[in-house]
Amino acid sequence: ALNSVSIFIPRNMFDPLPEIFPFLPTETLDRRFLFYWITQQFIVERINKTCTGARMPRANIHEVLRFQFPLPGLVEQKRIVALLDAAFEGIVAVSANTEKNITNARELFESQLNRIFSTSQSDWIQGRIGEFAQIFDGPHATPKIVESGPIFLGISSLQDGYLELSKTRHVTSEDFKKWTRRVRPLTGDVVFSYETRLGQAAIIPDGITCCLGRRMGLIRLDKGIVLPEFFLYQYLSPPYKKFLETMTLRGATVNRLPLKEFPNFPFAYPARKIQERIVGALDSFRCRTQRIEENNIKKLRYFTELKQSLLQKAFSGQLTARDVDRTQRAANC
Repeated sequence: ALNSVSIFIPRNMFDPLPEIFPFLPTETLDRRFLFYWITQQFIVERINKTCTGARMPRANIHEVLRFQFPLPGLVEQKRIVALLDAAFEGIVAVSANTEKNITNARELFESQLNRIFSTSQSDWIQGRIGEFAQIFDGPHATPKIVESGPIFLGISSLQDGYLELSKTRHVTSEDFKKWTRRVRPLTGDVVFSYETRLGQAAIIPDGITCCLGRRMGLIRLDKGIVLPEFFLYQYLSPPYKKFLETMTLRGATVNRLPLKEFPNFPFAYPARKIQERIVGALDSFRCRTQRIEENNIKKLRYFTELKQSLLQKAFSGQLTARDVDRTQRAANC
Protein backbone atom coordinates (compact mmCIF):
# COMPACT_ATOMS: atom_id res chain seq x y z
CA ALA A 1 0.00 0.00 0.00
CA LEU A 2 1.75 3.11 -1.25
CA ASN A 3 2.27 5.81 1.41
CA SER A 4 1.04 3.70 4.30
CA VAL A 5 2.80 4.77 7.50
CA SER A 6 3.01 3.02 10.84
CA ILE A 7 5.12 3.00 13.99
CA PHE A 8 6.83 -0.33 14.49
CA ILE A 9 9.04 -1.26 17.44
CA PRO A 10 10.71 -4.61 16.61
CA ARG A 11 11.61 -6.97 19.41
CA ASN A 12 14.32 -8.62 17.32
CA MET A 13 16.48 -7.76 14.34
CA PHE A 14 14.70 -8.18 11.01
CA ASP A 15 15.22 -7.59 7.29
CA PRO A 16 12.50 -5.30 5.88
CA LEU A 17 10.91 -5.97 2.51
CA PRO A 18 12.22 -3.86 -0.41
CA GLU A 19 8.88 -2.01 -0.44
CA ILE A 20 9.33 -0.85 3.16
CA PHE A 21 11.53 2.12 4.08
CA PRO A 22 12.38 1.91 7.80
CA PHE A 23 13.36 5.13 9.59
CA LEU A 24 15.32 4.72 12.83
CA PRO A 25 15.07 8.00 14.78
CA THR A 26 18.11 9.29 16.64
CA GLU A 27 17.97 10.35 20.28
CA THR A 28 17.15 13.90 19.18
CA LEU A 29 13.98 12.86 17.28
CA ASP A 30 10.69 11.64 18.74
CA ARG A 31 9.38 8.82 16.54
CA ARG A 32 5.77 10.03 16.80
CA PHE A 33 6.84 13.52 15.75
CA LEU A 34 8.35 11.96 12.60
CA PHE A 35 5.23 9.83 12.09
CA TYR A 36 2.90 12.83 12.20
CA TRP A 37 5.16 14.83 9.87
CA ILE A 38 5.13 12.07 7.21
CA THR A 39 1.32 11.77 7.33
CA GLN A 40 0.78 15.38 6.24
CA GLN A 41 -1.00 15.40 2.89
CA PHE A 42 1.49 17.68 1.18
CA ILE A 43 4.35 15.39 2.28
CA VAL A 44 2.45 12.38 0.92
CA GLU A 45 2.05 14.23 -2.39
CA ARG A 46 5.76 15.10 -2.47
CA ILE A 47 6.64 11.45 -1.87
CA ASN A 48 4.25 10.46 -4.67
CA LYS A 49 6.14 12.71 -7.08
CA THR A 50 9.33 10.74 -6.46
CA CYS A 51 7.69 7.47 -7.52
CA THR A 52 8.78 5.50 -10.57
CA GLY A 53 7.35 2.31 -12.08
CA ALA A 54 4.07 2.00 -13.95
CA ARG A 55 2.80 -1.31 -12.53
CA MET A 56 4.20 -1.05 -8.99
CA PRO A 57 5.13 2.58 -8.23
CA ARG A 58 7.90 2.91 -5.67
CA ALA A 59 9.09 6.04 -3.93
CA ASN A 60 12.70 7.15 -4.30
CA ILE A 61 14.08 6.96 -0.76
CA HIS A 62 17.16 8.99 -1.70
CA GLU A 63 14.99 11.92 -2.77
CA VAL A 64 12.78 11.59 0.32
CA LEU A 65 15.84 11.76 2.58
CA ARG A 66 16.69 15.11 1.02
CA PHE A 67 13.38 16.66 2.14
CA GLN A 68 13.79 19.55 4.55
CA PHE A 69 12.64 18.51 8.01
CA PRO A 70 11.67 20.79 10.94
CA LEU A 71 13.54 19.73 14.06
CA PRO A 72 12.72 21.67 17.23
CA GLY A 73 14.10 20.57 20.58
CA LEU A 74 12.96 17.22 21.97
CA VAL A 75 10.83 18.88 24.66
CA GLU A 76 8.96 20.89 22.00
CA GLN A 77 8.55 17.78 19.85
CA LYS A 78 6.95 15.92 22.74
CA ARG A 79 4.67 18.89 23.49
CA ILE A 80 3.44 18.94 19.87
CA VAL A 81 2.98 15.16 19.86
CA ALA A 82 0.96 15.32 23.11
CA LEU A 83 -1.36 17.95 21.60
CA LEU A 84 -1.85 15.93 18.42
CA ASP A 85 -2.42 12.72 20.34
CA ALA A 86 -5.13 14.41 22.41
CA ALA A 87 -6.80 15.95 19.36
CA PHE A 88 -6.62 12.81 17.21
CA GLU A 89 -7.98 10.52 19.93
CA GLY A 90 -11.45 11.97 19.42
CA ILE A 91 -11.07 12.13 15.63
CA VAL A 92 -10.07 8.45 15.42
CA ALA A 93 -13.04 7.42 17.55
CA VAL A 94 -15.61 9.48 15.66
CA SER A 95 -14.15 8.45 12.28
CA ALA A 96 -14.40 4.78 13.19
CA ASN A 97 -18.01 5.26 14.30
CA THR A 98 -18.82 7.22 11.12
CA GLU A 99 -17.32 4.50 8.91
CA LYS A 100 -19.44 1.98 10.82
CA ASN A 101 -22.56 4.07 10.11
CA ILE A 102 -21.70 4.06 6.38
CA THR A 103 -21.29 0.28 6.45
CA ASN A 104 -24.54 -0.14 8.37
CA ALA A 105 -26.46 1.98 5.82
CA ARG A 106 -25.16 -0.17 2.97
CA GLU A 107 -25.92 -3.38 4.86
CA LEU A 108 -29.43 -2.13 5.63
CA PHE A 109 -30.16 -1.74 1.92
CA GLU A 110 -28.61 -5.13 1.16
CA SER A 111 -30.83 -6.72 3.80
CA GLN A 112 -33.85 -5.25 2.01
CA LEU A 113 -32.66 -6.72 -1.30
CA ASN A 114 -32.09 -10.04 0.43
CA ARG A 115 -35.59 -10.01 1.90
CA ILE A 116 -37.22 -9.45 -1.49
CA PHE A 117 -35.07 -11.71 -3.65
CA SER A 118 -34.12 -14.56 -1.30
CA THR A 119 -37.20 -16.53 -2.36
CA SER A 120 -39.28 -15.79 -5.44
CA GLN A 121 -43.05 -15.92 -5.08
CA SER A 122 -45.13 -18.72 -6.59
CA ASP A 123 -46.51 -16.40 -9.28
CA TRP A 124 -43.03 -15.33 -10.45
CA ILE A 125 -41.83 -16.72 -13.78
CA GLN A 126 -38.73 -18.90 -13.49
CA GLY A 127 -36.93 -17.89 -16.68
CA ARG A 128 -33.48 -17.50 -18.23
CA ILE A 129 -31.80 -14.19 -19.01
CA GLY A 130 -31.54 -15.02 -22.71
CA GLU A 131 -35.33 -15.33 -22.94
CA PHE A 132 -35.86 -11.60 -22.42
CA ALA A 133 -32.47 -10.00 -23.14
CA GLN A 134 -29.59 -9.81 -25.60
CA ILE A 135 -26.04 -10.06 -24.26
CA PHE A 136 -23.06 -8.20 -25.74
CA ASP A 137 -19.47 -7.55 -24.79
CA GLY A 138 -17.06 -4.83 -25.83
CA PRO A 139 -13.82 -5.06 -27.83
CA HIS A 140 -11.00 -6.92 -26.12
CA ALA A 141 -8.65 -3.96 -26.39
CA THR A 142 -8.17 -0.45 -25.05
CA PRO A 143 -8.34 2.62 -27.33
CA LYS A 144 -6.21 5.73 -27.12
CA ILE A 145 -7.51 7.86 -24.26
CA VAL A 146 -8.10 11.57 -24.92
CA GLU A 147 -9.26 14.49 -22.77
CA SER A 148 -12.70 14.92 -24.33
CA GLY A 149 -15.13 13.08 -26.56
CA PRO A 150 -17.40 10.03 -26.13
CA ILE A 151 -17.09 8.32 -22.75
CA PHE A 152 -15.05 5.13 -22.45
CA LEU A 153 -16.70 2.95 -19.80
CA GLY A 154 -14.23 0.87 -17.81
CA ILE A 155 -15.21 -1.59 -15.09
CA SER A 156 -13.92 0.92 -12.52
CA SER A 157 -16.92 3.08 -13.50
CA LEU A 158 -19.26 0.55 -11.86
CA GLN A 159 -19.91 1.58 -8.27
CA ASP A 160 -22.65 -0.14 -6.27
CA GLY A 161 -25.35 0.05 -8.93
CA TYR A 162 -24.32 3.40 -10.42
CA LEU A 163 -21.97 4.65 -13.10
CA GLU A 164 -19.28 6.77 -11.47
CA LEU A 165 -18.59 9.38 -14.16
CA SER A 166 -16.61 11.93 -12.16
CA LYS A 167 -13.31 10.51 -13.42
CA THR A 168 -14.36 9.37 -16.87
CA ARG A 169 -12.01 8.67 -19.73
CA HIS A 170 -12.74 9.61 -23.32
CA VAL A 171 -12.06 8.35 -26.83
CA THR A 172 -11.84 9.98 -30.24
CA SER A 173 -14.81 9.95 -32.64
CA GLU A 174 -12.95 7.53 -34.89
CA ASP A 175 -12.26 5.07 -32.07
CA PHE A 176 -15.85 5.44 -30.88
CA LYS A 177 -17.05 4.11 -34.24
CA LYS A 178 -14.72 1.11 -33.92
CA TRP A 179 -15.65 0.42 -30.30
CA THR A 180 -19.39 0.48 -31.03
CA ARG A 181 -19.40 -1.87 -34.02
CA ARG A 182 -20.69 -4.72 -31.86
CA VAL A 183 -23.02 -2.63 -29.76
CA ARG A 184 -23.61 1.00 -28.84
CA PRO A 185 -24.87 1.42 -25.25
CA LEU A 186 -28.33 2.96 -25.08
CA THR A 187 -30.39 4.47 -22.26
CA GLY A 188 -31.76 1.68 -20.09
CA ASP A 189 -29.13 -0.91 -21.02
CA VAL A 190 -27.54 -2.70 -18.07
CA VAL A 191 -23.74 -2.91 -18.10
CA PHE A 192 -21.80 -5.33 -15.89
CA SER A 193 -18.30 -6.63 -15.25
CA TYR A 194 -17.61 -10.21 -16.30
CA GLU A 195 -13.92 -10.19 -15.28
CA THR A 196 -12.74 -8.92 -11.89
CA ARG A 197 -15.14 -6.80 -9.78
CA LEU A 198 -17.76 -9.48 -10.38
CA GLY A 199 -21.29 -8.63 -9.25
CA GLN A 200 -20.97 -4.95 -10.17
CA ALA A 201 -23.54 -3.52 -12.59
CA ALA A 202 -25.31 -0.27 -13.49
CA ILE A 203 -27.91 1.19 -15.85
CA ILE A 204 -26.89 3.50 -18.69
CA PRO A 205 -28.51 6.86 -17.83
CA ASP A 206 -30.11 9.20 -20.31
CA GLY A 207 -27.97 11.71 -22.17
CA ILE A 208 -24.52 10.09 -22.34
CA THR A 209 -22.62 8.89 -25.40
CA CYS A 210 -20.37 5.99 -24.46
CA CYS A 211 -18.70 2.75 -25.53
CA LEU A 212 -17.83 -0.41 -23.64
CA GLY A 213 -14.38 -1.04 -22.23
CA ARG A 214 -12.62 -4.34 -21.74
CA ARG A 215 -14.16 -6.90 -19.38
CA MET A 216 -17.53 -5.17 -19.55
CA GLY A 217 -20.72 -6.76 -20.83
CA LEU A 218 -24.06 -5.23 -21.80
CA ILE A 219 -27.60 -6.53 -21.30
CA ARG A 220 -30.31 -5.15 -23.57
CA LEU A 221 -33.62 -6.07 -21.99
CA ASP A 222 -37.07 -6.44 -23.47
CA LYS A 223 -38.54 -3.79 -21.16
CA GLY A 224 -42.04 -5.12 -21.74
CA ILE A 225 -40.98 -8.25 -19.84
CA VAL A 226 -38.31 -7.16 -17.34
CA LEU A 227 -37.63 -3.60 -16.20
CA PRO A 228 -33.94 -2.55 -16.16
CA GLU A 229 -34.28 -1.33 -12.55
CA PHE A 230 -35.83 -4.63 -11.45
CA PHE A 231 -33.08 -6.58 -13.20
CA LEU A 232 -30.38 -4.42 -11.60
CA TYR A 233 -31.76 -4.75 -8.07
CA GLN A 234 -31.99 -8.51 -8.34
CA TYR A 235 -28.54 -8.76 -9.92
CA LEU A 236 -27.08 -6.73 -7.01
CA SER A 237 -28.92 -8.72 -4.35
CA PRO A 238 -27.00 -11.06 -2.00
CA PRO A 239 -28.82 -14.20 -3.28
CA TYR A 240 -27.92 -13.48 -6.90
CA LYS A 241 -24.34 -12.62 -5.98
CA LYS A 242 -24.09 -16.02 -4.30
CA PHE A 243 -25.30 -17.63 -7.51
CA LEU A 244 -22.70 -15.68 -9.51
CA GLU A 245 -20.01 -17.03 -7.19
CA THR A 246 -21.03 -20.57 -8.10
CA MET A 247 -20.68 -19.71 -11.80
CA THR A 248 -17.34 -17.93 -11.46
CA LEU A 249 -14.37 -19.39 -13.32
CA ARG A 250 -11.32 -18.88 -11.14
CA GLY A 251 -8.07 -18.17 -12.95
CA ALA A 252 -4.48 -17.66 -11.91
CA THR A 253 -4.70 -13.88 -12.27
CA VAL A 254 -8.40 -12.94 -12.61
CA ASN A 255 -11.80 -14.48 -12.01
CA ARG A 256 -14.47 -14.25 -14.68
CA LEU A 257 -18.03 -15.15 -15.55
CA PRO A 258 -18.54 -17.40 -18.61
CA LEU A 259 -20.14 -14.91 -20.98
CA LYS A 260 -21.32 -17.63 -23.37
CA GLU A 261 -23.30 -19.19 -20.52
CA PHE A 262 -24.73 -15.87 -19.32
CA PRO A 263 -27.96 -16.11 -21.40
CA ASN A 264 -28.69 -19.41 -19.62
CA PHE A 265 -28.39 -17.91 -16.13
CA PRO A 266 -31.69 -18.30 -14.23
CA PHE A 267 -33.72 -15.20 -13.45
CA ALA A 268 -37.11 -15.06 -11.71
CA TYR A 269 -39.49 -12.17 -12.30
CA PRO A 270 -43.14 -11.29 -11.62
CA ALA A 271 -45.63 -9.40 -13.77
CA ARG A 272 -44.50 -5.95 -14.88
CA LYS A 273 -46.88 -4.09 -12.53
CA ILE A 274 -45.46 -5.99 -9.56
CA GLN A 275 -41.94 -5.18 -10.77
CA GLU A 276 -42.89 -1.50 -10.81
CA ARG A 277 -44.13 -1.67 -7.21
CA ILE A 278 -40.97 -3.46 -6.05
CA VAL A 279 -38.73 -0.97 -7.88
CA GLY A 280 -40.66 1.97 -6.41
CA ALA A 281 -40.31 0.62 -2.87
CA LEU A 282 -36.60 -0.12 -3.32
CA ASP A 283 -35.93 3.28 -4.89
CA SER A 284 -37.51 4.97 -1.87
CA PHE A 285 -35.62 2.79 0.60
CA ARG A 286 -32.35 3.28 -1.26
CA CYS A 287 -32.85 7.05 -1.24
CA ARG A 288 -33.18 7.03 2.56
CA THR A 289 -30.12 4.85 3.16
CA GLN A 290 -28.09 6.92 0.69
CA ARG A 291 -28.92 10.11 2.58
CA ILE A 292 -27.59 8.48 5.73
CA GLU A 293 -24.48 7.35 3.85
CA GLU A 294 -23.87 10.74 2.22
CA ASN A 295 -24.24 12.62 5.53
CA ASN A 296 -21.70 10.32 7.16
CA ILE A 297 -19.32 10.60 4.21
CA LYS A 298 -19.46 14.41 4.56
CA LYS A 299 -18.75 14.03 8.27
CA LEU A 300 -15.81 11.73 7.56
CA ARG A 301 -14.45 14.18 4.99
CA TYR A 302 -14.75 17.04 7.50
CA PHE A 303 -12.69 15.22 10.13
CA THR A 304 -10.10 14.16 7.54
CA GLU A 305 -9.67 17.81 6.55
CA LEU A 306 -9.63 18.86 10.21
CA LYS A 307 -6.84 16.37 10.89
CA GLN A 308 -4.74 17.82 8.08
CA SER A 309 -5.43 21.34 9.33
CA LEU A 310 -4.17 20.39 12.80
CA LEU A 311 -1.03 18.83 11.32
CA GLN A 312 -0.37 21.97 9.31
CA LYS A 313 -0.72 24.11 12.43
CA ALA A 314 1.46 21.76 14.45
CA PHE A 315 4.39 21.90 12.04
CA SER A 316 4.15 25.65 11.57
CA GLY A 317 4.24 26.27 15.33
CA GLN A 318 0.62 27.45 15.58
CA LEU A 319 -1.12 24.51 17.32
CA THR A 320 -2.51 25.39 20.76
CA ALA A 321 -4.46 23.69 23.53
CA ARG A 322 -7.48 25.74 22.40
CA ASP A 323 -7.34 23.99 18.98
CA VAL A 324 -7.31 20.64 20.73
CA ASP A 325 -10.27 21.61 22.91
CA ARG A 326 -12.31 22.72 19.86
CA THR A 327 -11.49 19.47 18.09
CA GLN A 328 -12.56 17.39 21.07
CA ARG A 329 -15.86 19.27 21.31
CA ALA A 330 -16.49 18.76 17.58
CA ALA A 331 -15.75 15.06 17.90
CA ASN A 332 -18.21 14.74 20.80
CA CYS A 333 -21.08 16.48 18.99
